[in-house]
Amino acid sequence: MVRFKAFTLIEVIVAIALIGIISVGFITALTNQYFILDSSKNLTQMYFDHQTTIEDIIDELKKSLLEDTASLNSTTIFGNYLVTFGKLDVAIDDVDYFSYVSNVRPKNYTPLKMGLVSTSLKNNTQTVSNIYGESPFLIEGRLVNDSATRFDLLLNVIDWYVSAPNYIIPFPENADFSLFDDISYYSYFYPVFPRDYTLVATDSINNYGTFTKIFPNLENYKGRHVIMAVTPGAKSGKLGVQSISKPLFISGLPYKDNLILHMDSNYINEYNENEVNNLNQVLKWNDLSSIYGNNNPSQFSLSVLGFDLPELNYLNIGESFSGKIVSFDPSKKIAVADQFALNQLISIFMVVRNTSETGDQQIYEIPGYVSTLIEGESGSFSNDWVLVQEVIAATSDDIIIGGGYIDVAEVIIYSGNVSEADKLSITDYFNQKYSTPIIGGIIESIDDIEITLKKDDNYELPNVVWANMARGIQKHVTVSWQGSYDTSTVGEYIVQGKALADSTITFSLMIKVEE
Repeated sequence: MVRFKAFTLIEVIVAIALIGIISVGFITALTNQYFILDSSKNLTQMYFDHQTTIEDIIDELKKSLLEDTASLNSTTIFGNYLVTFGKLDVAIDDVDYFSYVSNVRPKNYTPLKMGLVSTSLKNNTQTVSNIYGESPFLIEGRLVNDSATRFDLLLNVIDWYVSAPNYIIPFPENADFSLFDDISYYSYFYPVFPRDYTLVATDSINNYGTFTKIFPNLENYKGRHVIMAVTPGAKSGKLGVQSISKPLFISGLPYKDNLILHMDSNYINEYNENEVNNLNQVLKWNDLSSIYGNNNPSQFSLSVLGFDLPELNYLNIGESFSGKIVSFDPSKKIAVADQFALNQLISIFMVVRNTSETGDQQIYEIPGYVSTLIEGESGSFSNDWVLVQEVIAATSDDIIIGGGYIDVAEVIIYSGNVSEADKLSITDYFNQKYSTPIIGGIIESIDDIEITLKKDDNYELPNVVWANMARGIQKHVTVSWQGSYDTSTVGEYIVQGKALADSTITFSLMIKVEE
């Protein structure tokens, strides 16, 4: 017979008793936990209700601060800022709460401004009207804090900016001149801040007063405009109004040893009645190289007896470069005296173009020698510029410029024969300055164009069109065309165009010819 083992009655009763004892402990712990959670929930809800009530009270206190209807206390911070504040002291459900509400910013806060920000061209300590990109020349910045900001000012942030290359005209020294008189026109010839400028150096002065700063690394920015911008910073941490200086230009000429004449048409100031008259005739074309030892150039052009004066003009938008030129014809000449020694060897560089459709054109003369621009030498005549390079023995101390149908951009003369290495650097200077069409900024797109013509109308494709530039600016850019049209035949013609500065920017011109 099989026998089975099992628990006895006593063992079962003992086991049940142990389980009961253990269960009582668990139930007690669970009950306590429930009461703790319920109490926490009630406290959280109470404090949330308190927070809502306090926020409503604070909003009312803020409103009363703005309306000056609260019972307020006051104190002074940062030297002279009067700050008013209200005190919150409230008990809710036997819980005390304290807070202070203040209008930290003065209601009539005015951003800090500078008293003066300016720059000047220097030859060591001497103020001059033009400089070259090497020692002893420099650009000195001057900043003066506004006396009203004495107790508010924490620091001055000084930023130096340089223009994009190929803006080659110095800003006229005339308070009435403004780019914004005709921004769409002048912005082709002069850089616009900040669009055409790049930040190159930053400094700061943690003080109030009058200070001077020197533009760093002048030699790295030849042929550029320089601006100093100063922004005052308040003790409150807020930046004030940025003030900028007038742009100053650094000549890009790389080689100045043995330089005896430098005439750049871009430096002629049409706003100066001593340089250009009301007929746009050039009265005075300064020799920039005579700035050494002087505040202003000491040598300049003179009129020639029996001849008229040449005219100062801006190149049309879309031509070879964006600059000024001096225009001559056979009736117009100027002279520059006392430049050379008799039989002195001189090297002459001139950027000129032939504006006549036929014949050789006289460029300059020294007694016994006449230099001409040969017919066809400038290719398509009025469209191409030529760098004339000649070495001659001076038979006089004077040079006469003009006498032909020519435009002159720049004249440079050195004593002696310039080395090949220096000649290469001078040639590179001219090529960079005059050979490339000037298109500032980044072109984003050019919109398609549509025009309507009458049959047999005369029409020529434009050299420049409006382009959409970065930062939402529109600007004229030079373009090239591919395709043909015939205004003698009614129909629609599509000509494809592209920007010379960026061949990936393309657009179309639809020409509709109607009866």
